[in-house]
Amino acid sequence: PMDVNDLYGTWKILYDKNVIYGVVQRIDDVTVTTHKDDWENDNLEVFFDLDGTFAQLRTIVGKEWANHPLQGNRKAVWSQDGKVLEFLVELPADDVTGRTIGWNIALSDNDQGPDSTRKYQLYPIYGFNDSWQGKNLCELKFTE
Repeated sequence: PMDVNDLYGTWKILYDKNVIYGVVQRIDDVTVTTHKDDWENDNLEVFFDLDGTFAQLRTIVGKEWANHPLQGNRKAVWSQDGKVLEFLVELPADDVTGRTIGWNIALSDNDQGPDSTRKYQLYPIYGFNDSWQGKNLCELKFTE
């Protein structure tokens, strides 16, 4: 986006054994959460590939993670104004210390309402919108 008030965000994560804990700070001038298709709403998506297990998890602003067949605990807690998300995702491993996984995270933005498509999707690495296919994931290394 040309204006950081239209859509902007930062994220940080840490982990303990096999659980990722994250916080996302989100700036958005218009929040849309009423589109019939989850991916067309303002949301956050997390993508990861661990030992060939790929998952795309999505939380619409203000809501819990969408249903997904991935086993494990997940929790998404949004601030009332939708500007801060705190989350946890349990990975399908006993401990990921010292390991590297495929990873991406994205903020989606829809400014026009329930009858339109999303306007932006922000990724840490510019230029790729195929993480939902398990492609072009970043590498995330878990260190002590």
